[in-house]
Amino acid sequence: MKNIALNLSSVPNYSREILNSHQLYIELSKKILNEIMKYRRLPKNRKLCNDSECCSCTSLHLPKIIKAVKSNQPVTFVLPAFPGKSPNMNKVLGVLPDYAERLSLHFLGRLCKKIKKIYKPGIKIILCSDGRVFSDVVGMKESHVTAYQLELARLIEEISLTDLSIFNLDDFYDELSFTQMRDELMKTYGKSLEFLKYKIRNGAKSEAKPEEKEANRMYCGITRFLFEDSIHPEQTKSRASIQKDAKL
Repeated sequence: MKNIALNLSSVPNYSREILNSHQLYIELSKKILNEIMKYRRLPKNRKLCNDSECCSCTSLHLPKIIKAVKSNQPVTFVLPAFPGKSPNMNKVLGVLPDYAERLSLHFLGRLCKKIKKIYKPGIKIILCSDGRVFSDVVGMKESHVTAYQLELARLIEEISLTDLSIFNLDDFYDELSFTQMRDELMKTYGKSLEFLKYKIRNGAKSEAKPEEKEANRMYCGITRFLFEDSIHPEQTKSRASIQKDAKL
């Protein structure tokens, strides 16, 4: 296919203004996305690329950022994070947010301020605190999850991080028990166990699709996390038994 050059001299002034404005929106949106992408984590076998020009890196995010920029609205990001403290007391100081969370919140606050220097409306970050989703699996007490979320909200207010907010399962299913919340979540958005097992098994094969490889990688990471979190002095099960439970 031949390259088609656009001769702006043949384009009406108002159309040129629209083209120029659209290009400015794109360039500004790329700058915003690049600031976010600087802090992403990748598997060890994957190399960093030129984020602003890489379609595989930008195709999901850039159109949404452009839409917000065109409307001169803050760009909203959702960060699944801050679930709660590990039930393994050898790894944490307690069940409430501590200096680790404070440092993390300060970092996010600085990121918001940095982007405001590029784009005045800035960004909004919704912290999707997902501890309630899997608390029963990892052994976190529901009361500890609640206390953690309340203290996290208090910290955000104390530090005056007005661009951060919290969303959790309790906000979505406010009239259900915690067990019912998880059941409803799975009914609406979950996949069958058979489907997940199939995807994870396929992900270990060399010819696996990218999404299958990612499913296998995530499964391995979760099982390792569950195993390590269960190794503490109060644990009475054998390591082999704990490993088996983590894989279920």
